[in-house]
Amino acid sequence: MTPSLPIPPRFEPECTELCLYCLSLTQMLAGQSFYSEMEKHLSGLLYELISYFAAEMKAPRWLRTADGVKFIDEVVA
Repeated sequence: MTPSLPIPPRFEPECTELCLYCLSLTQMLAGQSFYSEMEKHLSGLLYELISYFAAEMKAPRWLRTADGVKFIDEVVA
């Protein structure tokens, strides 16, 4: 029996869900007054979420193969 390694946590929300997270956090920051330290952390979180969202939107989804265009998941699997 081989010991199995723990699966690292992953953050993979759906695109719509991620957009709603960013929108909610933006509205919360715009409408509330927070302690400067808390506002700094929430702004940093918003930046990280938006950067992740942008990277996900720009990520390639298809590959051109000899059999035509395929979803990356079909080619990798």
